[in-house]
Amino acid sequence: MKAEQSCKLNITGEISLDKTLPNWTSTPSGISIRYASGQPLGLILGRILTTAPDGNQRFSPTFPLGRLEAWNPSSSGELYLRINDRYADLANNTGDYSVTIFLAK
Repeated sequence: MKAEQSCKLNITGEISLDKTLPNWTSTPSGISIRYASGQPLGLILGRILTTAPDGNQRFSPTFPLGRLEAWNPSSSGELYLRINDRYADLANNTGDYSVTIFLAK
């Protein structure tokens, strides 16, 4: 990703946050049954790994992507995505999201 480069996003899919509870189904924007780190469970989160001129790497703070249709990254680097859930609860998630990023020329 390049800082301030205009991106169009297509984020789709559905996951179950607990395969034993049928009503815990989420879309990329998350569900408000429970929150983790102040954000809805199931929400798509992003972080950018930046590299300084001296070679040191650092992650940006986590930011919500959810169902954004357009986005301009605040810093350049490699984009990492994850599902918002408590780390101890990730193993009981099923399903998938699909994220497609179109970079403006």
